[in-house]
Amino acid sequence: MIPVSSIINQMKLKFILDLPFSVVEHNASRVFEDNKVLEWDIIPTMNNIIEIRFRIPNRDRIILGALVSCCLILLIYMVKRKSTLEQ
Repeated sequence: MIPVSSIINQMKLKFILDLPFSVVEHNASRVFEDNKVLEWDIIPTMNNIIEIRFRIPNRDRIILGALVSCCLILLIYMVKRKSTLEQ
């Protein structure tokens, strides 16, 4: 009988994380595509810690900017429409 632990020790595992944004800090073994694809070597008999830190854009400011832009576009449209109706 072959012990299971000897088989597990011979396994080479990788954890690959593909993100749509860049990561600020990490403990990955390898990095590709400007910190967007991270790869860790996983050792089955050890505790493997995966650390990632990233910034999320301020969602409220993005929504507020989009609303202000839509209001400005609507205002410009209404002013142009009113000026064409008066002529």
